[in-house]
Amino acid sequence: MREGQGIVTVSGGLPERLQKIHMKIWIVATLGFLFEGLDLTIVGGILAVLTRQFHMSSATTGLLGSTALAGYVVGVALAGWLGDKYGRKFVMQYTLLTFTISSVVAAISWNSVSFGVLRFITGIGVGGESAIVTPYLAELMPIRFRGRLLGISDAFFTVGAIIASLINLVVIPASINGWRIALVIAGIPALYVWVIRKGLPESPRWLAIHNKTSAAKEIYERIGVHDMPPFSKMSTSNFQRSARTNSLAEIWSKPLAGKTALLWITWFFIELVYYGFLIWIPSLLIKHGLTIVKSLEYSFLMNIA
Repeated sequence: MREGQGIVTVSGGLPERLQKIHMKIWIVATLGFLFEGLDLTIVGGILAVLTRQFHMSSATTGLLGSTALAGYVVGVALAGWLGDKYGRKFVMQYTLLTFTISSVVAAISWNSVSFGVLRFITGIGVGGESAIVTPYLAELMPIRFRGRLLGISDAFFTVGAIIASLINLVVIPASINGWRIALVIAGIPALYVWVIRKGLPESPRWLAIHNKTSAAKEIYERIGVHDMPPFSKMSTSNFQRSARTNSLAEIWSKPLAGKTALLWITWFFIELVYYGFLIWIPSLLIKHGLTIVKSLEYSFLMNIA
């Protein structure tokens, strides 16, 4: 540990104390989680209405509810590779823009197919955003506060789900096109987040392992680190080596295979229950005899809980 110019740093190179710039980065990045939850879960109430307006069967409704999640899988799978190649900030910017624009455009859907295609694109953006924000924050936040800040960031997804439930409850029953208005309300505020994200720094660790040392040093100084962390040369070597090898095969070989299997299985069932609950509760309640308004009220209360 060392102390310099009022900033305490630890051996990993990151400052031990939170500063204003850390909170600015954290807030702007975390707002993406809120809009993820908003855009991905608002479809729960909308599906209940579209089933009637588009005269869809239960099978079609089920397929539509899954399109965004299918896109989510694609987005998550691509985000890590794109983030390593083009940078964390690049992926954060364009995944947010992707799911915001596609969500707003979905408001003019004229049938189930057009709605499903746009929801699939929305899912790609949400998945990519979800996968890249966490490593970005982990590479910039002080070690002492990293765990709690990342945990609170993830909680903002559920805050977005609560807001989505409230929008559905107030807007959808108001008119026959209430679901279209709900999608626009959900998408437009995220454009502001996209604008202010332009001011975020790139991950200095990503810059360092891509041999952009001067840019990395400048960002480290902005967040209170006045000496380049010692990992840069080692990270560059590791990155170049991993680029030449099959990293997917590596995590399924000893000694990582068991840990990989356990993590994949655990996350599969977490996502299955979590998204299944958020998206399908309104439709299931209506199917069991509740009105649309009453169903949305219950969904709102469940999300708050």
